[in-house]
Amino acid sequence: MNRRAALAVAVTALLSSTVSTQNAPPAAPPPQRQVAGVAPGVVLEPPRDLVATAIPGVVAAGEKVELLSAALQGGDGVIGYTDGSALYVELGPNATVQRISPDKQFSTLAGRPGIKSIGADRDGNVIALLPDSLEIIYPPANARVLASGADGVSMRTLNDFVVSSKGDIYASDVGQYNQPKYNQPTGVFYLPKGGRGRQVADTTETMALPNGIVLSPDEKRLYVVDSRNNSGMVWDVASDGALANPRAFAKYRIDEAMDRDFTLQANGAAIDADGRLYVAMPLGVQVFSPGGTYLGTIPTSLKIQSVSFAGPKKEYLYMLAVRAIWRVKTIAHGYMPRAK
Repeated sequence: MNRRAALAVAVTALLSSTVSTQNAPPAAPPPQRQVAGVAPGVVLEPPRDLVATAIPGVVAAGEKVELLSAALQGGDGVIGYTDGSALYVELGPNATVQRISPDKQFSTLAGRPGIKSIGADRDGNVIALLPDSLEIIYPPANARVLASGADGVSMRTLNDFVVSSKGDIYASDVGQYNQPKYNQPTGVFYLPKGGRGRQVADTTETMALPNGIVLSPDEKRLYVVDSRNNSGMVWDVASDGALANPRAFAKYRIDEAMDRDFTLQANGAAIDADGRLYVAMPLGVQVFSPGGTYLGTIPTSLKIQSVSFAGPKKEYLYMLAVRAIWRVKTIAHGYMPRAK
């Protein structure tokens, strides 16, 4: 074959390849990563800005539910911090605590392998729940272990926690995931400031998967969300930290589609200064009066893992999904003396 003929063959092959590529069907999109609590095969719509409907005393009609980021790698555990920012955990082997400033700038505050959730005390100490301990991880000068399984009470199945205005800690104990309901020990763990941890409530027969946990503003009641039932529970809190008078609280609004598409329902919880309860749910945050009456839902387009007020006056509600985070300006304000 002479040089001119060889060139012609090469050009013909290149053109044929180009036409073949142009006519080929588009490549299939990468499979969606499975998110805990979402039924297999369910594809949720992409995250986007939304608009709130009015909930009297909570949020005004037409208020923008603003998408701050849709690029999270594994978000959970949002709280309000003392400087007006919001903090949350990017989960994973090298977990980090991320900070969102009031002007919506993202930065890394701290990192520690194995962080499951975070809280903060009134002095700005960031507390992390680790695989078998609770530890202050920020600021570095104050880092120390507050409690660990070595003290005699295993902390491996603790999931979420709240720090009281006095520095006491209550944490939900979820037991083991993917087990039949009421088939394993679950409960509430209590760590008094400077003391030893102990279980203060056994929920094995009453809660299938205790999860989000928060105190009332006066700290006389403790609320715990149940991810596998249609309501949570509330206890009265005694002066010594003990819990009494357990009862069902806040019946969630779970329609047929939610029941079909989500294997876990309620997740995190927050409280406002007037005692309303905010429960992270599939596709939004449900709001309940201090008496447990459903007031309305603030919408999102993904399953919400965690919810908290933040801002200089705690005037924004932050709603965190695994891959995205929203915030909305609220009429209600969060309770200032605590992170959540």
